[in-house]
Amino acid sequence: MKLKILHSLVLIVLIFTGCANQSHLPVSQKEIFSPPGTVKVSDNFYCDQSEISNQSWREYTFWMKHKFGESSQHYSESLPDTIHWNPSTNYDAPEGFNRFLHTAYNYYPVVGITKEQVTNYTQWRTERVIEMLLINDEMLTSTHLDTVDLNTWLQSDAEIKKKLVPVYRIPTQKEVSFIQKNYKNLKNEYQEHLGSPHSHKSCSVYCSCIHELNSNADEYLHEGTVGNIVEEYKIESKIDINIGENAWTSFRNVCSWVTVAEFLQSNK
Repeated sequence: MKLKILHSLVLIVLIFTGCANQSHLPVSQKEIFSPPGTVKVSDNFYCDQSEISNQSWREYTFWMKHKFGESSQHYSESLPDTIHWNPSTNYDAPEGFNRFLHTAYNYYPVVGITKEQVTNYTQWRTERVIEMLLINDEMLTSTHLDTVDLNTWLQSDAEIKKKLVPVYRIPTQKEVSFIQKNYKNLKNEYQEHLGSPHSHKSCSVYCSCIHELNSNADEYLHEGTVGNIVEEYKIESKIDINIGENAWTSFRNVCSWVTVAEFLQSNK
């Protein structure tokens, strides 16, 4: 019962973070739409509007905790390293301040995460969105999710393998350059007055654009990182810039639609 409630909560969040009026598995390329949280860049290529937020990552850790248990390795390995946000790097924040959990930072980028954690989150996100679409098409129920492994279930039906599903991934440098080229003229006078988009999630201007790519913080790429956080800041923060997680590197996903068969093949 707890797991059923858990799935329902996560799916509700996913529904309200994208998909607009579309909430089914498309049967052809003509029916594909922007997957949750993304906007269209080009044909069958979508990008997150902003970096993955603390709130989104908390939903992930919540799911891992209730799925595997608070003492499980799965849960512990999903947690960001909050030690990076200490008073010396957080503008005189009080002792014990936790930016990751503080509601004032709900929509700020999650940091203190490794690239391996990013990869795990991206896979988790893909699977939850696929589940959402399957449930909306009445092909799965919460009861199924309590007892059936998604990948195993998808492999059991030849017709299912032909359907299209959205698959999220970490962008490549080439993809980021392509996004920048296609969106460099999107900012207008309305956006200039918005300030930080993190506090304007309902704004229609914000919701139609990609924000802060290569400007707000470093972001993980398939090949490494991209961003403009200067080396002086990294040195002044007294954090080892060579470690796998830090206070300035976040990430966002890009996404494309593929067949279920292609999705399953990529998981092998």
